[in-house]
Amino acid sequence: MILNHDSILGVESGSNYSGDLKDAQISIPRGTIAAAVVTSIIYLSAVVLLGGSVEGVLLRDKYGESISTKGELVMSLVAFPSKWIVLVGTLTATTGAGLQALAGGPRLLQAIADDNIIPHLGFFAKKWRGEPVRCLCVTFCIAEMGIIIAFLDYVAPIVTMFFL
Repeated sequence: MILNHDSILGVESGSNYSGDLKDAQISIPRGTIAAAVVTSIIYLSAVVLLGGSVEGVLLRDKYGESISTKGELVMSLVAFPSKWIVLVGTLTATTGAGLQALAGGPRLLQAIADDNIIPHLGFFAKKWRGEPVRCLCVTFCIAEMGIIIAFLDYVAPIVTMFFL
């Protein structure tokens, strides 16, 4: 369930680009619903296919002690044509999500500052050649703090609070 939740959050992060849409009131709901449906179908298909191709004892084993996987992911064991497809796909998806957040976050902060929703953010309303450079610097610093912490168990509760 958490994978589906994260994928839909990624889908909704596209609304950060609502200022670039021709008709945002129509495009955002349609795009969000379509993306959530497609994502759910893909994830449910993965559950069915994985359940049909892997022994049940392995799926129920929390720590992977039922077979000697040598620390490998179960998905990489059943991947076609090679286990590297899953590992490279995970790396590129993670990198893409990070870049999307780094590109969408500044636009959202700039829009909040532009509309004066939060007082004293007028400094961030200014753009340079159409890009919110000041907001990008702030977003970079916030992201860098999460990277410097370097322990996901400390970062996850903080990030979770923003999506509740």
